Amino acid sequence: AGITILIIIAKKFVDIYFDYYLLSWIKHISEIKHNDMNMLGMVILLTAVVTLMAFISGVIHIAFIFSITYSLFNNMIKRVCYAPVNTYFDVTPTGVILNRFSKDIQTVETILPFSVRSQLMNYVAIVSSIVLSAYNVPWILLLVPFIFGACFYLLKKFSLTLRETTKMESISVSPILTHLSETISGASTIRAYDKTIGFEEKQHFLQDRNVAALLLKRGLKGWFYTRIMLILLVFMSFTYIYCIFAKGSMDPVLIGLMMVYLMDIQYTLISMFRLTATIGSKTVSFDRCLNL
Repeated sequence: AGITILIIIAKKFVDIYFDYYLLSWIKHISEIKHNDMNMLGMVILLTAVVTLMAFISGVIHIAFIFSITYSLFNNMIKRVCYAPVNTYFDVTPTGVILNRFSKDIQTVETILPFSVRSQLMNYVAIVSSIVLSAYNVPWILLLVPFIFGACFYLLKKFSLTLRETTKMESISVSPILTHLSETISGASTIRAYDKTIGFEEKQHFLQDRNVAALLLKRGLKGWFYTRIMLILLVFMSFTYIYCIFAKGSMDPVLIGLMMVYLMDIQYTLISMFRLTATIGSKTVSFDRCLNL
């Protein structure tokens, strides 16, 4: 994990240097025609370095995921195989066990690790963008505490509510699986006593409750993202206005690079907050796999 973090940081610095080098080449292309091949070779070299770093980071991350999830799944299998019948299987619904070995383990294997890696990349991207912006416009540092303070205040409210709605969604899945499993196993009895309509209505009720929790969670995300976008738009507007009035005293290459990174920071910041809430909610699946 530590090696992955170092590679992500190094890759981001190489990305910034590559962007700056490319913009400088474009700006002075008429002055350095005799060095075009050297410039092109440097661009190819930087591209190869960035690609190699991304590949190495991905391989290490996949190997780390495999080792963790393999150990977790084996422990879950052992707990279920050696669990006592009277104190576990007699009191634990089948749908709960199926949910742990289907949705929860899938979340731990696929969603949670990649969310953590993406979150690390977002942290590095935001810090690098702020440093680059502060180098060109130092007074931006005065606005950063207020911007992040407002964002984290919204995030605190959002995370608590999202965690509860995620629990509601997860809790509403197990009754669906349990009811479906019991209906299939007792299909002949249900038909013999003419209770098919009642079981269908209960299945529809359970599904509607699960969909309602899912829609509530998605609506909550829309509420949060809209407010984050408004805060960032105000921040970017002040920065761009300053750059327009101070364009004669600043390096145009650095201004262009800063404006590109500032345009990207709003999506990166939204992604960071989204992943923060996602990681907080998806750790519920990890906890349930550990406590199976």
